[in-house]
Amino acid sequence: MRRLLSLGGLVLLAACTVGPDYQPPVVDSIPDEFRYAPAATASVVAEVRDRWWSIFDDALLDSILLEVRSANRELQAAVARLDATRAAIGLARADGLPAVSLEPSVIRQSLSENAQTFGGSGDDNLDAFAPDLDFTTYALPVQASWEIDVVGRVRRSVEAAVADVEAAEADVADLLLLLEADAAELYFSIRAFDLEIELLEATAEARKEGLELVETRFELGVVDELDVAQARTQLATAEAAALGVRRQRIAAETALAALAGKTATRFVVAPLPLEGEPPSVPAGLPSELLRARPDVRSAERSIASANARVGIAEAAFYPSVTLVGSGGFSALDESRWIESDSVFWSIGPQVYLPIFQGGRLDADLEAAQARYEASLLDYQAVVLRSFAEVENRLAASELIEAQLLVQGEAVNAADRALELANIKYRGGISDYLTVLDSERTKLDVERQQAQLRGQAYINTVRLVRALGGRW
Repeated sequence: MRRLLSLGGLVLLAACTVGPDYQPPVVDSIPDEFRYAPAATASVVAEVRDRWWSIFDDALLDSILLEVRSANRELQAAVARLDATRAAIGLARADGLPAVSLEPSVIRQSLSENAQTFGGSGDDNLDAFAPDLDFTTYALPVQASWEIDVVGRVRRSVEAAVADVEAAEADVADLLLLLEADAAELYFSIRAFDLEIELLEATAEARKEGLELVETRFELGVVDELDVAQARTQLATAEAAALGVRRQRIAAETALAALAGKTATRFVVAPLPLEGEPPSVPAGLPSELLRARPDVRSAERSIASANARVGIAEAAFYPSVTLVGSGGFSALDESRWIESDSVFWSIGPQVYLPIFQGGRLDADLEAAQARYEASLLDYQAVVLRSFAEVENRLAASELIEAQLLVQGEAVNAADRALELANIKYRGGISDYLTVLDSERTKLDVERQQAQLRGQAYINTVRLVRALGGRW
C-alpha cells in the first residue's frame, strides 16, 4: 500500500506543468479596411485558393507553376528539412516514455591466480580453487528507465517541438508562394518583352519602308543624303533595341527554367505578346491577412515555441525523478541459464535535485525569456511589414491603372502626330527631322505602354503574394 501511495503521489505530481501557458499575441489597431482597397472589394472575405494563379486564366502559366511545385530543387530541399524537423516531435515524446533495452551476453573470463585471496594457506587451497579461475557468465538482463514528468519538462518539450514543426511548415508554404510568385513575375516579364519586341520589329519594318521612300526621294534629288543617313540610323536603332530586349528575355527565360527545375537548354517559353489588363484582386479584410500569410503564421508559431522553452528552462530548477529497473537471468552454467533460480531484478526511483549550478539555470531562464520577447517583437514586425506590403501593392494597382489610361492617350496622340508629320514631309511642307522626332516619340510611348502593362501584371502577382495567396 505504501508503494502504491508513493506511485500515486508521483503521478499526481506529474500532472503539474511549470512555465507560462501560451497566449496568442494580440495585434493592436487592426484597421477595418485597407486604405487603398477599391470600395467594391474592401469587405470581401478572404478564401483559400489552391492555385491562386488561375485568376489569370493562362494555361501556359498554369503548366509552368505546376512544374515549379513539383520540380523546384530549393522547394524539395526545404520539404526534406521539414521532414527532419518533424522527427524532433518523436524525439521529444520519447523522453516521456519508458526506455527498455535487452543486453544478452556470454562472457568467458580468466582470473589472476596472484590476485586472489584464499581462505587457507598452502598449495592444497590453490589447487582446489584453480579450476574456478576460468569460467563463463551467461546473462540475459533487461534494463528499463522511465522519467516521470514531474513538472512538465517533457510536455513543454513536445509543445516546443510541435510549434517548431508548425513554424517550419509555414516557412515551406511561404517559400512555395515566393517561388510561385517569382515564376509568375518572370513569365509576365517574358510576355511583356514579347510585346516590346513585337513593337520594335513593327517599327523596324515601318522604318525600312521609310528608308526606301527617302532613298527614292534622294535619287530623284528631292532630299539630300542627310535624310538617308538619318533614316538608316533610325532603322539600326530599332533593330538594336529589339536585340537588347531579346537579351533580357533570354535572361528571364533561363531564370524561369531554374525555378521550374529544368535545364535552360531545353526550356522554351513560346513567344506570346502580353495583351489586355490583369484581373482585379479583392484585398479582403485586414484581419484575414494575419491568417492568410505564411510568414505571419510562422512568426506566431515561433512565439509558441519560445514560450514553451521558457517552461523547459523553469523545469530545470525542479527535481527530476526517473524510475530505473533491471532484471533477467544470470548463471555460470549454460544448462541453468533460464531457470527460476537464475532470476535477478532491481527497481527503484532515482532523483536528481539541482543544488548549486553556478548561476547556469538562472542564465538559461533569462535567455529563454529574452528569446520569447524577441520572437514577439519579430511577429509584430512581420505584421507591420505585411500591412505595408499590401497597402503598397494596392496603391500601385490604382496608380498603374491610371497611368495606363493616360499612356493610351499618349499613344493615340503620337500616332496622329506621326501621321501628320509623314503627310507634311511627303508634301514637302516640313523636313525629315520632324518625321524622325515623331517616330521616336511614338516608339517611346508605345514601349512605355508595353512596360506599364507588364508592371500591371507583375504588381497583381505581388499583391496576391502580399495577401498570402488568398483573396
